[in-house]
Amino acid sequence: FEARARTHTHAHARTRTRARTLRMRTHAMSLFKRTRFFVACHDGDAVRVAEAVETMRTQLDEVCVTTGAALATARGHVDVLALLVASSEQANRPVVPSGGCRDAMLRMKRTVASGLRAIEGRTLLMHACVCRKHACAAHLLACGADVDAADIVAEKMTALTMCCKGGVTNLAALLVDSGASVDGTRASFWPIAVAANNRSEGCCRLLLERGATLAPLASLWWCGNRIELMVRRAALLRASGTFSLDWTPRTHFLFPRGDRMELSRCGL
Repeated sequence: FEARARTHTHAHARTRTRARTLRMRTHAMSLFKRTRFFVACHDGDAVRVAEAVETMRTQLDEVCVTTGAALATARGHVDVLALLVASSEQANRPVVPSGGCRDAMLRMKRTVASGLRAIEGRTLLMHACVCRKHACAAHLLACGADVDAADIVAEKMTALTMCCKGGVTNLAALLVDSGASVDGTRASFWPIAVAANNRSEGCCRLLLERGATLAPLASLWWCGNRIELMVRRAALLRASGTFSLDWTPRTHFLFPRGDRMELSRCGL
């Protein structure tokens, strides 16, 4: 009886060992495939990405697909981004890598993994704006990305405030043209205040011409002389019903001679 019990115990132990080995091999293979998928997204290999999406349906969940899309966005690979993001639901999903994604990224270059961890909570549109990838941002907007979505980690940042912080005027114009609020959302920072605080003259001019409120700029001592003049000019022009900051014969004489000379010297 004791010999039979020992035999049964050894057989059970061997079964558990085989099962554990199989799970480890399966996990290692899954990590390997995910790493290959992330590398393909990072390198812009659309063919390999398409193959991975077709053959790894059970191993690539929504989180992994969004993480791959973030890697492609950072490098400006629009063709890869188009394979991974084709709907508003996918475009608005925040980048929050799971444990499996993190383990797979550890096999990549350390700078890639650490850079991706730094963007947790942002949407892909915010990531495209921070990375200054105009084509990727345009694709995400075409897919229905929410232009006024806030970062779920730093809740007061939107795509527009991130553009204003970095002085990316062309992307800020794209967002405003796509319906972004020039005054931000109720829970976000004022885009005009962020632009002024970061000395982004192009973004300040864009927002002022699109009707941004001047209330956040009541204290201008930190904005710099050029932006102060720009805001003063915008305030005087708005009083006459004009939002464009361009010089015209009609607007030229709205300013005292001293102000006209100072504004002209600064190109305002």
